[in-house]
Amino acid sequence: MAQIRYNNPGNIRKGDSWLGSVDNPNSGFVAFKDLAHGLRALFIVLKAKISNGKNTIEKIIASYAPPNENNTENYIKNVSQWTGIDRTAIIDDNTKLKQLVKAITRQEHSVTLSDSEIEEGFKLWQGVKKKELS
Repeated sequence: MAQIRYNNPGNIRKGDSWLGSVDNPNSGFVAFKDLAHGLRALFIVLKAKISNGKNTIEKIIASYAPPNENNTENYIKNVSQWTGIDRTAIIDDNTKLKQLVKAITRQEHSVTLSDSEIEEGFKLWQGVKKKELS
């Protein structure tokens, strides 16, 4: 099982109350009790972006990892390369969404999660239609 800081593969910042979150007083990032709950949160965040019209790698990453905090262009290139999905292709199915989650985790933590780890988080997320925080 991969080791991800705070079990937060997407480096989601504090501000909302997430299912599976635990106290993390020494950081501005949410901590999750396990990786699956952290992945579930990342699926929710990404699906919300897609539902709001940010439905390509280019649009998602420009919003998710803005230039004031990241080398956004490099992030977009890496995610596109690692997923094999063109930066302007629409993310329109769960296979692409899982690839995106895997690539974002790799970019954020330099760790490549297994397909079974991604699937665990996906199963927790499945059926969530909106940003469900508790």
